Amino acid sequence: MSKAGVSLRNEIRRKRKTWDLDSARKAFEDAGLILLATEYKNVEEPMPYRCPKHPDVIQYKRIHDMKKAPGCPMCSNVARLRFDEVKAEFSRRGYDLLETEYKNSSTPMKYVCRKHPSVVRETTFSNLRHSGGGCLDCKGIVKHTLELVREAYEEKGLVLTEDRYVNNKYKMKCYCVKHPDKIIRVSYFQVQSAKGTPGCEECVSTIKKSSAASRKVDLSKVKKVFEEKGYTLLSDAYINCSTPMPYKCSRHPERIQYGTYTQMRVGSGCYYCGRESAAEKMRGERNPSYNTEKTDEERVQERSYKAIQLWRDSVYDRDEHTCQGCAKRGGRLNAHHLDGYHWCKEKRLDVSNGVTLCVECHRSFHKMYGNRNNTREQFEEWIEAKRAQGYNVLYRTNSTDVKESNVIGERSTEISRQDCGNSPEGVAS
Repeated sequence: MSKAGVSLRNEIRRKRKTWDLDSARKAFEDAGLILLATEYKNVEEPMPYRCPKHPDVIQYKRIHDMKKAPGCPMCSNVARLRFDEVKAEFSRRGYDLLETEYKNSSTPMKYVCRKHPSVVRETTFSNLRHSGGGCLDCKGIVKHTLELVREAYEEKGLVLTEDRYVNNKYKMKCYCVKHPDKIIRVSYFQVQSAKGTPGCEECVSTIKKSSAASRKVDLSKVKKVFEEKGYTLLSDAYINCSTPMPYKCSRHPERIQYGTYTQMRVGSGCYYCGRESAAEKMRGERNPSYNTEKTDEERVQERSYKAIQLWRDSVYDRDEHTCQGCAKRGGRLNAHHLDGYHWCKEKRLDVSNGVTLCVECHRSFHKMYGNRNNTREQFEEWIEAKRAQGYNVLYRTNSTDVKESNVIGERSTEISRQDCGNSPEGVAS
């Protein structure tokens, strides 16, 4: 604490009022009370006083309480109950109080009902006055007997070992008939509300297992759910609804995917079908970035149409997203046309005319041979130069070693050149 803070704290303490016997007597007199104490200790010490309106009663109050309630409690009707008042209240309700002193409203007190004097009962004064507590026999409420409770336990397969019954929340010692070597504690309330044998962990575990087995789905039903969505399930065993199982989509049979039974039921499915569906919703004029002023020829020149995007993805998939010039996998990739895109129009969508390169290798090739009039021979020459420099080149110049596919070229004829959208991350050249 800073010096200014310390000085301010000390100033507040000096201004704080200090009490003594004279100042305490004056405080009581201001409240209309007569202080009977002959010495002052501290503000937390109760001091005897007398109210002029109730001179026969000596009461106690702290100086600290004089700020909150300076007056006489009896005058404000909040005085502490006396024993004779409590006893009179019990007598008014037809009960004889057996206690000789009253502590507070939360302490249980023994009493006897005049209509049922053979039973001694207990209740608090607060419960008697506010909650309707009293003789249970007069209210028609019969307490459970030990014999009745024992029969209820036996119906649930439990043997009670207790010789007294307290209430339905008290956990009583017992053991299961099927597992007598284990002593457990179960309340009467649990016995009344439980299904099966309450408290016995082994019995409960058996019930849960049998219930789970009855709810387990058959493999034929799981296969039917997959088939309804157009998938072929490849697994011969079904574990549970949360275990992924391999399957193939009829539209993408070359890919093995995984999905759970729950996912199939709630609507999930093939990742690639979902990706195509999402792309279809954002393609062409439905795309917020679609430029209506561009012509179809301009879109073909800029390579921003669906067929070239499918060609690019097929080249990446064939090469496993690995650069054929340096064996770098992933990252920023480009799909390069071996015979140039701008002059060899018949091979624009031929997958065998494409190869995957990383950004660095793609830039290196075009820096050496330019951006137009590129040929397959130039690329093979560049590849041999990189191989001579010690690069891990994956491309093979022999066409028989290259996986070729004209699927995109066949599919592209069905795709309208007007169905255009944004070009993806990779760049085809």
